Amino acid sequence: DPAHSVYLHGYTFKYMLEKKGELEERTKDRRMSTLHSRIDMGRGIESLYAHETQYGMEKGINYSKALGADKDRQSRHSTVIFPFYTQTGGPGQVRQEFQIRVPIDDTKTYHIAYGCYMAPEAVDAGVQESIPYYDIPLYDEDGNALWDFVLAQDAHAWVSQGEITDRTAEQLGRTDLPIVFMRRQFEEQIRIVEDGGDPKNVFRDPDSMPDLIHGGIWDEGNASVTGAGGPIANFRSAYHKGYGIDDADRYGPAMPQIIDLMQRIDDHITATADD
Repeated sequence: DPAHSVYLHGYTFKYMLEKKGELEERTKDRRMSTLHSRIDMGRGIESLYAHETQYGMEKGINYSKALGADKDRQSRHSTVIFPFYTQTGGPGQVRQEFQIRVPIDDTKTYHIAYGCYMAPEAVDAGVQESIPYYDIPLYDEDGNALWDFVLAQDAHAWVSQGEITDRTAEQLGRTDLPIVFMRRQFEEQIRIVEDGGDPKNVFRDPDSMPDLIHGGIWDEGNASVTGAGGPIANFRSAYHKGYGIDDADRYGPAMPQIIDLMQRIDDHITATADD
């Protein structure tokens, strides 16, 4: 549900920061502020879209100027690599992420947030000797739920639905169109397996498997796909301005290197613009 960002990462985030007395401190720059950018996402929503891609599905929002958007446009929210990889970020963005959700049993899911950070060719991103691994807390030391970063908000929304939810009793709305699409895709792929076939993204022949697969259509020949570029757009490219605290990245051991990278990208873009 792409529209969940407006309410969960926007209005709910704002409410939680107000309760803690941290709203003003955490939202000094409205353009960069996570919650304000998410609230702004709700302006001018006409409808949602979802469609199949070669390796999964793509989903997003159709905006209408007549309904309050800046212009008529389509905004991709994320893509899904079937069956359980969600790919966020897009061409030219510094931060890219795969959210990998692997079912363990009927009531537990192993969630991995795999983050990647890119730079323009003119900026040295450095070489990592190893990829750090870390656990993301969802509760503080007193056992209270953490609500002040994006991934925790998602996790608590998932948990709040209960261990096993009776989906026959749920009421789906217009913004649940991608959920309906994904469920139908699962049913379609299950029938393929039942008939003895291979579902999406099963490659029996190694030569038929691409080096990279994406949920959406990405042109690997486009430099903006393989390297970051453009001005700072939102909090996910502004960790050096203090906004890294708004998501789970803040717990990562590589955060100092990421902050330094974003600062150098910002400096490069500024210098290039001045030229």
